[in-house]
Amino acid sequence: MPLSRGSRFTSGVLQRKKRKRIYTIIGLGIFTLGSFFWFIFSLARFEPLLISDISVSGTSVLDDAVLIKASKEELSENRFLFFPRRNALLFSRKPLIEKLQEMFPRIQDISVSREGLTHITVLIREHEPFGLWCADDTKGVVEESSSCFFLNQDGYIFAEAPRFSGDAFLRFFVSLPEGEVIRQQVLSPDSMQGVRDFLMALDSIELPPYGVVVDENGDIEILIQGGARILATQGSTLREEFENLSALLASPAFLKRTPLEASLDYIDLRFGNKLFFRFHDE
Repeated sequence: MPLSRGSRFTSGVLQRKKRKRIYTIIGLGIFTLGSFFWFIFSLARFEPLLISDISVSGTSVLDDAVLIKASKEELSENRFLFFPRRNALLFSRKPLIEKLQEMFPRIQDISVSREGLTHITVLIREHEPFGLWCADDTKGVVEESSSCFFLNQDGYIFAEAPRFSGDAFLRFFVSLPEGEVIRQQVLSPDSMQGVRDFLMALDSIELPPYGVVVDENGDIEILIQGGARILATQGSTLREEFENLSALLASPAFLKRTPLEASLDYIDLRFGNKLFFRFHDE
């Protein structure tokens, strides 16, 4: 049955009212959502909530001012495009720590603590130099033009070293892959532990080392002050090799040599109980 003109008019009015109600609800929703995001945006940039003070402690070589500047630059960036990282409510330690460790290889450990709402403290622990890696022919001779780098007790290279005279640091002569030297490992941490123990043992029996040469087979050559050399093998055999060395040094052939490091050419410990040695006058 066809609708009358009055019925069609009433239906059109109802549809218009319904659309108007829908548009009103949508408009209120957009306004509410926009107001919410504007509130969050304003709160994220509210000055009393922004980290404004950064202090650094624990450094010995690194410049505090440089670290503070790098920290501020990291915090000046935004999260999710709009929200500043330095907002105290949004602040995350991890990105700042990762950024500083990436920028400064000398950093061994780093922690960030909050001092109130707008102040953070960055606590730095730097790598301690244990020795030097120098670019040369791996025979223990450092050229004047050679570049040397600090390495820590685990064999990790972390910074270029200034020129040194004398034997202020142990020198490690190891062939490394091409590319950036800093952040490379001279030896694995486990291998370095064994080498460190062996070097300390040599020093205790008055054979002070000044350098370590590692060849392509992994054998090591300890360079002794005075010119002597000790040839050994990396790994668990170093303890046994030192015991064999101690027994050899207690033999009459060695006791009559004084000072030993001046007359000794080399001792080869790489073949178990078969020890080979030579003096300069032989």
